[in-house]
Amino acid sequence: MPCGISLVFGLRAAIYSIIYTVFCALFIDRGHQQNITEQVLIFTKDEDPELPRNIMARLGRGVPYWEGPPPAPPAAAQGSETATR
Repeated sequence: MPCGISLVFGLRAAIYSIIYTVFCALFIDRGHQQNITEQVLIFTKDEDPELPRNIMARLGRGVPYWEGPPPAPPAAAQGSETATR
């Protein structure tokens, strides 16, 4: 490929293009790797109503909240219910 570039545009342009491409690739990779590092915390209990406020106050970040389905009754309660029928 560089031989084809040097034939069409000259050896100087080919060397410049190779150096430019290498440096661009290095800087883009470096910038991309710095943005990948992140930390995720998942809290599965909703027992402390102050927790989201503390997170927002200390970190300055929002706290998404997903409400799931209600918990299923314990297995023992289901078994006793069918036995009384």
